[in-house]
This record gives sequence, C-alpha cells and structure tokens, in this order.
Amino acid sequence: MALLNVLCAAAMTLSSSQSFAVLPVAKAAGQRTPPAQTASAQQSFKHALAASELVFIGKVENIEYALSEPCGMEQRRLPYTFVTYRVGEVLRGDYDAPTLTLRFIGGLNRNTMRVMTTSHTPSLDIGDEDLLLVSGNGSEPCPLVGCTDGRFRIIDSQIYTEMGRSVMINQYGGIDFGPRYGLHQVQTTTIQGRSFGRRLGSNLLPLPSQATSVADFTALIHALTISAGPANQFVTVDIARPFLGPIATPAAPPAIRPSESSDQPPEQSAEKQPRRGK
Repeated sequence: MALLNVLCAAAMTLSSSQSFAVLPVAKAAGQRTPPAQTASAQQSFKHALAASELVFIGKVENIEYALSEPCGMEQRRLPYTFVTYRVGEVLRGDYDAPTLTLRFIGGLNRNTMRVMTTSHTPSLDIGDEDLLLVSGNGSEPCPLVGCTDGRFRIIDSQIYTEMGRSVMINQYGGIDFGPRYGLHQVQTTTIQGRSFGRRLGSNLLPLPSQATSVADFTALIHALTISAGPANQFVTVDIARPFLGPIATPAAPPAIRPSESSDQPPEQSAEKQPRRGK
C-alpha cells in the first residue's frame, strides 16, 4: 500500500510547463511580421527544442489502447493510446532503436467501446508521418512539448501543424503559421476501423500551399539546437506494463455572490437550466 501511495503521488497531471508560446500566425498578403515578433517566435521554438528529450521524424506503424491503473478507491481507470513510430531520422537526443512507442491520455475503452478525447492531444492515425518534439513520455499525459504544438505533420514533403496550418520560415529565421488547408489527413481520424470527421470550419484552402519543405525545416532545427545543450534521456514505453493515470482532484465549489445569498432564490441562468429532451 505504501508503494502504491508513492506511485500515485508521482502520477502527473497535465503540466503547463510543457507548453510553449504559440508561434505567430502569418500575416495577410503584403504585410510583414515585425522583426521583434519573429525573434520572439524563434526564441520560443528554440526553447521548445531545448526542452525536448527527443526530436525525430517517424511514421506511425501501430496504435493500441490500454486502461490505466486507478490511484485509490475513488479514481477511475482511464483509456490511453499507445502509438508506435518507425523512426526515420533523429534530429535531437539519443535513440538508435528502429521503433519507439509514445503514450497519450485518451482513446478507446474496450470495456465500454467508448472513446475519450481531450483538446490537448493530437489525433494520430496509422501511416501518419510526423516530426515530433518529445518530452515526458510515460510520465506526462501528453508526451510532446506543448502537446499538439509539439507535433508537425509531414504531408507531401511539407510541414503543417496538427490542425493543418502551413508552417513557413520567414526572412528573419522565425516561424509563421499560414492558412489552414483542406488536408484529408487532418479532416478525418480513424479509431478501431471507424472514421470520424473533424470540424475545421469552412475556410479551408486547396493545395498547393506555401508550407516549408521538410529539408528546410530540419535545417532550421539543426541550426537552433547547436547551442541547446545535451538532451535529457528519452524513454520508450511498453503497453504490457501496468501504469497509473493522473490523480483527479475535486474542484472547489463556486463562490456565492452577495445577491445570491438573499431569501429569494436567484434566477436560473441558461447555463444552469436542465437540457430539454430531444
């Protein structure tokens, strides 16, 4: 029991320290991003690379699901997704095995056949090719620096964000996000053989795009990591080994405003009203 308590205390919740500043969205045609802003974006991306235990290019080879072990009687088992990549090129860190496995919170619960999703984790499919900034695999709910920010899709040898925005290197050596494109790899995701659509809005542009090439993006990463120092040790995970989920902490009740403490009950807002049956 004492060992379980120690392990539960060590279970991580989603850490804000993993996030890095979102790089600026590309300006409209004819406008230039101010040098100070691009320099800030470059530093942000440089810091994200420095925080990475492993930066690599790989292709998703296998996806499996497993439930976490509960931390205590009141904790539930949560579904996690284990994603195995075939490693193509290591850009930062030390890893020489042909494959590695990353663990993400969320996924299919085979006991209930329900899917748990979060807004923090990327949607990954077999065959996806990515450039990933990895940190905290096996200890964080999302093993990427900045979670979805740490995933760069490689589609037709060009770089895109998780949600399909083009990634471009500007004249100052910084990174801009361009418009969002209608990429089928982004618009749908597959879970247990069933495809699900993603709501990306109607302002999707057709290809071709001005997204930077893989060669130029990797050259930028090499240039920015020269002075980053050695990376911490990356550890792959094994789906056969039991693991603990995050500790769920009850939220404090909302504060009662003075107007709500009178004898008359307050009017019920639209958010509090019960939903009507369909």
